[in-house]
Amino acid sequence: MAHAVSFPSRTPSEHRDLAFWMKRTLEELAELRSNPTADTVHDIRVALRRCRSVAAAIQEIDPHPDWQEMRDCARKLFPGNDGMVETASSRT
Repeated sequence: MAHAVSFPSRTPSEHRDLAFWMKRTLEELAELRSNPTADTVHDIRVALRRCRSVAAAIQEIDPHPDWQEMRDCARKLFPGNDGMVETASSRT
């Protein structure tokens, strides 16, 4: 038996692509440098994780080595970033 399914007639107004998350990462990095709190560390880690996730998805379609390099750079940006959370938290 067939069922009628309705789809939204308009696309969501917000589209968060790789460029959005890369810009957000830079903004969060600037905030981290001026205000190193646990919340700021969390925000930059989320932005970096989302950049890496988008790059991984694109890498499935476009296997160019630059995508892996971008993911590696994001990972290397904060080596051992778990210690950063403790450091930032102890400052607050």
